Amino acid sequence: MDDDLWLAAPCAAIKLWNDDAGLHWRANPAALEWAKTSGLREADWRSVTQQLRAAQRPAEAASGVLAAPPVQWNSVALGTGWLLWLQPRDAQRPGVPHQQAEAAENAVSPQRLSMLYIEDNPVNVTLVKELVAMRPDVELACSVDGVSGVARALADRPDVVLIDMQLPDIDGYEVLKRLRAEPRTARSMLIALSANAMSEDIADAEAAGFDDYWTKPIDFRRFLARLDSLVAAKSMAR
Repeated sequence: MDDDLWLAAPCAAIKLWNDDAGLHWRANPAALEWAKTSGLREADWRSVTQQLRAAQRPAEAASGVLAAPPVQWNSVALGTGWLLWLQPRDAQRPGVPHQQAEAAENAVSPQRLSMLYIEDNPVNVTLVKELVAMRPDVELACSVDGVSGVARALADRPDVVLIDMQLPDIDGYEVLKRLRAEPRTARSMLIALSANAMSEDIADAEAAGFDDYWTKPIDFRRFLARLDSLVAAKSMAR
């Protein structure tokens, strides 16, 4: 299941959920390691998660409960609970105010590889954001469905468009068709992303006009290696 990919994510993450047996929590290895280095004892997790479960906005609660060192927690709603992940404040730029660092990260730079990710699954979006954050030469934008993704691509003209093949409105092939028909995105690399990894699925996508085909579940090392290749290709083209 895509929702289980958070366990291997490079960022600290906690999953909270309900079932017939009651309330549960689970922290991934990155979260446990972060807790260890932050001085949070494993026995403290029960108290922490009780507070998070009771909160209307668990990400805000986490930012207060787990506040050493200063951190920001974000959250996405799942069908039976919440997935929270850790976003360190100013970890890359010590001494720089958070607002300035955030503005710098969001600034458009012609030297950076611009990527648009069209995906409706919030867990996948979170993982891709965390992976891209490890590559400062990549600038990421996200859209939650095909129609808004096409509009964003036409407006931004990104270097790369990563397209989930099963979107809630139009599928990846229709996104491909609309972008290929537009001169504004003629130079964009269009990459399919799908859990369908059969050779015929890949062949069909390539025959339809996709430049590449990446598979789910996302292999973190391979994903980062592919980003590095795309960045290097853009650098050589300049």
